[in-house]
Amino acid sequence: MTGDLRLDTGWTFASCEADSALTPEAAQTLFFRPAAAPGTVAAALIAFEDWDWSTPPALDALDVWYRTRIRGAGCYRLDCDGLATFADIYLDDTLVARSASMFAPLFCELALAGDHVLSIRFRALAPALAGKKGRATMFCRSAFARWRPRSLEKRVARAGVRA
Repeated sequence: MTGDLRLDTGWTFASCEADSALTPEAAQTLFFRPAAAPGTVAAALIAFEDWDWSTPPALDALDVWYRTRIRGAGCYRLDCDGLATFADIYLDDTLVARSASMFAPLFCELALAGDHVLSIRFRALAPALAGKKGRATMFCRSAFARWRPRSLEKRVARAGVRA
């Protein structure tokens, strides 16, 4: 390996309808804005005052692209811990890795020779989970109704009150 690259600055993000920009080339037509990394789309939208708390956007129905410019020569290892669910990582226009779990670390090798663009496409959850049964469908429903801890339900049940 050749050294370390700083990937905590210089990121931009853009969102689009699910599957409307499948490659970094197609994503070039999107409106990119600065974003903190690591960070979330919601935090970026709040920072730009583009968030309405009374009607938040359906982020699970959108693809989100993050990208940054990197420069280097030689081989580098990209370590990703906690990429949100379904993510595709591109070096320039080449797919170099895919993530399907935010709980599994992802490692990939990057061969750099000069200036490059590192892009990450976070795929929309709603279409990916449509028609699935079980716990995976929790992502597409109200978090307030679905993420109630079992211990809380038991206490409420003991008190004789139904949720």
